[in-house]
Amino acid sequence: MVSIKALAFYLATMAVAVSAAPAAASKSVTTADSVIADITSIDAQVLILTSAVGDVKEKTLDSSTVDVDFTSLHVANQQGVTDAALEAPASSEDSSRVVATIEATLSIDIPDAIDALEAKKEYFTSDQRTVVLAWLVVLQSDYNTFGGLLIKRTSEDVIPRAEAAAKLIGDAISAGIAFYSS
Repeated sequence: MVSIKALAFYLATMAVAVSAAPAAASKSVTTADSVIADITSIDAQVLILTSAVGDVKEKTLDSSTVDVDFTSLHVANQQGVTDAALEAPASSEDSSRVVATIEATLSIDIPDAIDALEAKKEYFTSDQRTVVLAWLVVLQSDYNTFGGLLIKRTSEDVIPRAEAAAKLIGDAISAGIAFYSS
């Protein structure tokens, strides 16, 4: 049974996720370089989360650290969503650069982060597992929004690569959600 505390935290987490949706920005158009910077920022947050979880050696996991890391990752994703929403359709060259960045970073590091979270599940209390699950759901929503916007702006010749990278990321997040749901 999920405790009231865990449920309240989950609801607060979801409220933050909804309220952190990107506001209307004053920029009219962003560039592939802006999106690449966002991807790099998201990846840096993924690596921080992976490191924090990977450093756990016993059942002394401080869930506030993981929560802060997930929050930072969510904020970075929201910046990516904002910029991707404002990006003009990309040329083949720009699309290739964006997808190459994803292939070299997020499509590797997000599955690694999910593996780290799965490996440390036993170190989380029941309430902490509920929080991790909630954050994975938020991450999936962020990923679906950001990825969907990027695919829309990707050059036709690069879409198969973009979809392959997106599948790696999406499958990993879905597996993490399934793992923490059981």
